[in-house]
Amino acid sequence: MTVNPMLTSNGMMCGMSSRKTLAQNLLINRSRRFLELTTAALAFADPCLLTANHPTYFPGLTRGAIEQAEASHVALLRFSGVSWDALAGYYEVSRQALHRRLSQTVDNTFEDSARDVEYNVRQINWDVDYLRGSAEHLISSLDLEIYDEGVAVWGARSRQPGWWRNTPDRPNREPLDIEAFRTRAKVVDARDLFRRPEGPRSTT
Repeated sequence: MTVNPMLTSNGMMCGMSSRKTLAQNLLINRSRRFLELTTAALAFADPCLLTANHPTYFPGLTRGAIEQAEASHVALLRFSGVSWDALAGYYEVSRQALHRRLSQTVDNTFEDSARDVEYNVRQINWDVDYLRGSAEHLISSLDLEIYDEGVAVWGARSRQPGWWRNTPDRPNREPLDIEAFRTRAKVVDARDLFRRPEGPRSTT
């Protein structure tokens, strides 16, 4: 049986198979979380993509992805020995306030990073592919989209009452079912997943 590593917010190690494995899982989780933010930021740079330009997108981003990314970073700092007191000093808040806001999410991050390693690696691969395609698209067409297509799109929206009630379009990327990964009793080597990509995925 593989024991999931976890570090509680009070700094106590529980069921840790190895610190190397724990560090690897936390790094993978942090990469996944910040790649989610990066893909979102790149979407906002696209003047025409309705997903990012829809009113519902940014509030959802700030309530979810940013908090998860912060927790993934703080979890890694806590793993490396940074105290809550030191963190509170950098945040310029009291230790109690910071601990109250982040401790539970950080604890969950330790658990999730160990449990969802395969899912996280696959998500990283999808995000990197999506970023590559999106960046190439913006490099080749951003000027045109800002000064021509983007102006036309937003002008049309301004003349169409309730345009935001339409379902936002989404990037052409297959959604991942995290629960399907969680229920698979399979030990994976994350390095093997990185070495064996499943092939090119469409980003258009």
